[in-house]
Amino acid sequence: MSRYFLITMLLACTGITAMARPNFNPHDLSVAWQAIKNDSPKRGQSLNAITITNNGKSTLPAGGWKIYFNSARMVEPVTPSGNATIAFLNGDLFSLTPSASFGELKPGQSVRIEFVDDDLVVNITDGPEGFYLVWDDQPEKGYNLGAFIVEPFSPSYPGLVTPAVIYDQNKNITDIPEEQLTRVFPTPVSYKETGGYFSYSSNTKINADPRFESELDNLRHFTEVVKSKSSPNTISLKCQEGLGAEAYELSVTPGNIIINASTPAGAFYAIQSLKTLIPPSAHSQKEIQIPCVEIKDE
Repeated sequence: MSRYFLITMLLACTGITAMARPNFNPHDLSVAWQAIKNDSPKRGQSLNAITITNNGKSTLPAGGWKIYFNSARMVEPVTPSGNATIAFLNGDLFSLTPSASFGELKPGQSVRIEFVDDDLVVNITDGPEGFYLVWDDQPEKGYNLGAFIVEPFSPSYPGLVTPAVIYDQNKNITDIPEEQLTRVFPTPVSYKETGGYFSYSSNTKINADPRFESELDNLRHFTEVVKSKSSPNTISLKCQEGLGAEAYELSVTPGNIIINASTPAGAFYAIQSLKTLIPPSAHSQKEIQIPCVEIKDE
């Protein structure tokens, strides 16, 4: 009995038939994405569609392949058009498998597949991308598809944010004069400028409560830390019971800077706020003018 006969009999007994991969170039397929409607079929979802067009000279078979793509949004497995199913794989990777109703895609023909995103579409970046085809009998290799087209959005989409909408929202915004801006960022609970400046220089001394020793390093950007009793031109870190765990009070006067806090965390945040009061050009100055303020935050 010949080897060929044995192989033929084995394939027949197991129901397996040898099938050659179709002579089809996946790059001949182009994909167009269209956002159809927001808040559909359910509120907070969006109905979308991709149209696959065969621009080649050979027929895409009805099955034996999957199309993979990326989507920043979760996609429902069941497609309203019923001609494909979509599976989530991992990260932002999905696969699209044709169903029994997909049919062959002959040269020049197009097929439309509707799908549902679990979020509203507000920008072209919300759409799918990175389409490629994988034959079932060669799962280790992917083939890029051809052109990807984004269909124009309809201005009637609920929740759609377009450049025109953004422009209309912002057209009346005007710049706030620099002198009206809060000098501390992020904006504290209470901020008041009291007039005048504290002159910070190499002669400025530091006076810190022992509980705030760990925060002294944050002040070395200002000057060499020299512990001193409260006197003119001093930065003082004082412990004040009753303030919240991350709360602080920062007072800058012409003669002193006083920080009140109940914990090292509060003192740390106060020092960060103090740093934002220093003008950007301070690194080139021997004496820095820090505006006088009264700040409370937590």
